[in-house]
Amino acid sequence: MADKIDELFNQLNELKKIVNNTSLQVKELQAENQKLEEELAYYKKKFYGRRTEKLNSLLPDPEQGTLFDLEYPEQDPADAQPPAESQDSNKTSRQKRRKGRRQDILANLPHEEKIIEPADDEKKCPYCSSEMSKIGKKYLGSKVEIIPAQIIVNDYFTPVYKCPQCEESGESTIVAAKANSNVDGGIPQSVATPSL
Repeated sequence: MADKIDELFNQLNELKKIVNNTSLQVKELQAENQKLEEELAYYKKKFYGRRTEKLNSLLPDPEQGTLFDLEYPEQDPADAQPPAESQDSNKTSRQKRRKGRRQDILANLPHEEKIIEPADDEKKCPYCSSEMSKIGKKYLGSKVEIIPAQIIVNDYFTPVYKCPQCEESGESTIVAAKANSNVDGGIPQSVATPSL
């Protein structure tokens, strides 16, 4: 019986050692995990974070000067005028957005007008179902087409209709066919066609 008790105490001590070792390993892994998480956060901030060219972010030590620190000779305060840049230092300068040149380029090419007629059911008044009359056209877009040895700009329009019966009753119903952005098989949001 005494042997069994000694054996149980030995097993208990071994289990305590195993628990202590595993708890130390867990603490080490947690510390390493914390370190890796901080490192990942740092790299994420570097890669995805805001970028700035402010002097403070470039200098590791605020006491450290820059290579271009220059001392200027003393001036009489009565003669000194602040430079023009310092007056507008609070304003941020933005570059003007470059305007598209598409219209300028297309203006010199020959144009061909193409009308896309709506379906017959779209030519009827949605309120009274009477036949509507044509009153104009609506611009849909332009596509550039190259025919061997010549380039043509196809301008696409859809007719605009009004209902004469509704107009007689005092209401004006004007309907244009639904615009298809991909006119004539062209590339969406572009003037290019498959012939290019």
